[in-house]
Amino acid sequence: MIQKTSFSHFSDYLFINLMNTLKMQNHNPIDLLTEKENATQWLTLMEENGLLTASQIEQIKQAPIQLDDLRQFRDECRDHFASNKSHDSFIHLLTNATKAAPLSFLLEKKNLTPLPSKGGTQGLLAIMAFQVLQFEGAGLLNKVKACENDDCLAFFIDQKGKRKWCSMEVCGNRKKAKKHYYTKTKTSKNT
Repeated sequence: MIQKTSFSHFSDYLFINLMNTLKMQNHNPIDLLTEKENATQWLTLMEENGLLTASQIEQIKQAPIQLDDLRQFRDECRDHFASNKSHDSFIHLLTNATKAAPLSFLLEKKNLTPLPSKGGTQGLLAIMAFQVLQFEGAGLLNKVKACENDDCLAFFIDQKGKRKWCSMEVCGNRKKAKKHYYTKTKTSKNT
């Protein structure tokens, strides 16, 4: 089994996991999708964690994954959620992805599973776009947030509307420790 830590900031949502394939390490952005092997590992992790089914993976593997197209889709999603760019242009991006590989549906384990008509990048993007459009339909897209830690590039779903960090254990503690250090240093200089 591939470790979730290889792709940090693991989520229960396929499109969030794609957006989190860009991370910060030592103040430098690191792209986790630079090699075909990385994309294959990411797909395997998504299948192992039930975010893609075996039938979806089988269909996706019918054509190659074009890393440039996958990264471009990821970056457009990240830009939208980071800056709240035009909602209409984002919906247009998503509907174009589903038009490029129209979906049919399988009934698997009492769930409807979207199955793209094409494999490769187009099929994968169609599945992700469908998930994001479902979020839009449920009014949940406004719950996608970027971590408030300046040294983090992660996104997450803020279910309760109060969350600031991707992870309290990592970014939240770092932010609080930094604030505490700054306050303690400032207080000791004033005495």
